[in-house]
Amino acid sequence: MYLLFDILQLRRSSLGNAFLVKRRHWRSAAHDIASLTVDQLEKAAQDVKAGQNVEDPVIQRLQQHIVTIGMRIPGSFSQKLRMRSEIRGLIVRHGMPAFWITINPSDLRNHLVLILAGVEFPVDDLGAINAAIRDAVATSNPVAVADFFHCVCQAILRGLLATDTGHIGALGDLSNHYGVVETNGRGMLHMHAILWVRGNLAFTTLRNRVLGDTEFAARLIRYLEATIVQGIDESVPHDPEVNLPSTPPSAKERETDAEFFLGLSYDSNSVARRTQIHSRHHHSTCFKYRQRGPGKDACRFGMPRDLVPTSKVDEFGLIHLARNHAWTNPWNPAIASCVRSNHDISWIPTVSKSLSLIYYITDYATKDDVSPWQMVAKAALLKQRIERAEAAELPTRTDLRLRDKGLDNFALRCFNTLTRSGDKRRPGGKHLAQLTNPLHDQL
Repeated sequence: MYLLFDILQLRRSSLGNAFLVKRRHWRSAAHDIASLTVDQLEKAAQDVKAGQNVEDPVIQRLQQHIVTIGMRIPGSFSQKLRMRSEIRGLIVRHGMPAFWITINPSDLRNHLVLILAGVEFPVDDLGAINAAIRDAVATSNPVAVADFFHCVCQAILRGLLATDTGHIGALGDLSNHYGVVETNGRGMLHMHAILWVRGNLAFTTLRNRVLGDTEFAARLIRYLEATIVQGIDESVPHDPEVNLPSTPPSAKERETDAEFFLGLSYDSNSVARRTQIHSRHHHSTCFKYRQRGPGKDACRFGMPRDLVPTSKVDEFGLIHLARNHAWTNPWNPAIASCVRSNHDISWIPTVSKSLSLIYYITDYATKDDVSPWQMVAKAALLKQRIERAEAAELPTRTDLRLRDKGLDNFALRCFNTLTRSGDKRRPGGKHLAQLTNPLHDQL
């Protein structure tokens, strides 16, 4: 699979280079790049590494060409820059994002995987047999798993959350979303996304209004408490020996709205008990980026978290929602009942958090990080190899190949070298799709 992905990357980089060389000023740009010396490139690389700007316009043009070639390549460092530009464009149009969500549908527990795979299974309650069939399909049929994930994400974004539809969804009137998809070690898909609420205020304006208008602050707290739950309702009956139903309560039953709402509350709370409680023994991912040293061995998810008896507003205008369970991941009742698997949701109240999340999801999706100085350094090494090949008295096969190519497609060769020398433990093929609307509605 990764070999096929590498082939597709090379094809797309070649296509990007083909578009690049058709530009009107390409001949003069290529001549300028060919005139660069190794010393110029090495000096520029050292300057960039030291935090200084590159003043040479030819080297700046070379950097831009390398980035342009990879703009359409999934998992490349160039795509990361493009994704951040797209998010900035959405911020200009819709304001700052309001929510952060993670959707992690379980392909091992949902019968939809079997239906999409075309596998017949017993309709009666044979839990062990159905579970074995689901496990076999989920681990051997990645296409069915991808279709399942596609259906779930479409149902959540278009149906449950109703983003950019003009309708009110489970989180209110959402104007847009931007999400990325990745797999875990087993190949299970999950999505991180940021959501925009229509008419969302700027962070400073929102905090000032929360501090100055107690009625508005109370309304905002009620809204957030209805959409984000940070605990478990202990008054709801719970029997750990009873299997969780595979579907939420049906709205077609003859019951009052109050009875249906109560049943839905019980159901979502039961789902949260099973799927939203962080292990007290933690997981390996809790210490995925752990650094050595005192005080650096804490869970990266902040578990256990401090309890908050009641929701409150602090002196900075930030709202802290009530939390009665230190090991509970924040959850939404509607998403919990519909997806019936682990998810995460949080409010974005500050610029620093929004920027951190933007950088996180773009870094998370591409898994490929190339700094500007690496671009210039790689160009210097390639130019040096070409010059050595041309000066060799007894050229090797590699020297002859470099002589034959010369400086043709120099930027393309720099880009391909950079992508091939990335971290092989984190292949770019993990990034499967973007769930953005309207820019990249691929699912």
